[in-house]
Parts: sequence; C-alpha cells; structure tokens
Amino acid sequence: MKTNFEFETSMEFDVHVEVEGFVPERPAPACSNPDDPRYSDSGDPAEWDKYTAYFVFTQNGKKIRIEFPDDLYEIMGDNLEELITSHDFFDKSIPEKCY
Repeated sequence: MKTNFEFETSMEFDVHVEVEGFVPERPAPACSNPDDPRYSDSGDPAEWDKYTAYFVFTQNGKKIRIEFPDDLYEIMGDNLEELITSHDFFDKSIPEKCY
C-alpha cells in the first residue's frame, strides 16, 4: 500500500560563494575643502560581475555542492551581497586626504 507523508528535519551544511570580477569599494577622500576637486568625490561602491552560491555538505566522506535555486537568490541575495562586500580578504584602502 502506498502512502504520502511530509516531515521536517535539521541538516548541517555550509554555504560556498564564488565571486567573479570583484572590484573593492573605493572610499571617498576625506576632504573638507570645497575648492578642492576631491571635495565632490563620493567614492565608488564595490562591484562584481557575478556570484554563484552553493550549499556544501558532506555525504559518505565526500563534499557535495548544490547551487542555490533561483528563488533562493531572490530571498538571500541582499544578505549574500552584504557578505561579499564585508569580507576582509581584500585590502581596504585608506581614503586619500585633502585639506
């Protein structure tokens, strides 16, 4: 006899994100002199060409990666993009100063 059922469980996994074409933020120069052309320089935000996120878990000693489905990107996109720009793996430059 066949039957249908549902259940919920907890699973442990990591998230792996690959970022392509990353350019870190360029902060605005610290400038309080309105006559200096750098006064109106607002800097540039971080940017990237694309990123791909994967669930990563281990099964029978082997790591398995499964790409996020499109609807999960829509839900998690802002959080992932915030994580991309907050990582310390690149050198955050000190803004140039003017007087």
